[in-house]
Amino acid sequence: MVGLLVQYLQAGARPHGVADVMEAAVLHGGRIPLKEGIVAGFGTIISIGSGASVGREGPAVYIGASFASWLGQLAGAYFARLWCGSGSLGII
Repeated sequence: MVGLLVQYLQAGARPHGVADVMEAAVLHGGRIPLKEGIVAGFGTIISIGSGASVGREGPAVYIGASFASWLGQLAGAYFARLWCGSGSLGII
């Protein structure tokens, strides 16, 4: 089920984690697409719920940062970077 989710909604992407949040904060002004966070969230929920051996912290940080980044983008360009960091820290 997770394979189909990744195949059709996240084509060509790799799993996201803390390094991707740091990269987005430094290189992209804290902008992380919300769709990637939602797809990563569903994939993580299904994987962990079915007993797969995956890390919890990396995807959780990415989900929190993508949602906070989206809120920051609504507030303005400066807040995207600030909220991206705050969202990832809130998850930890």
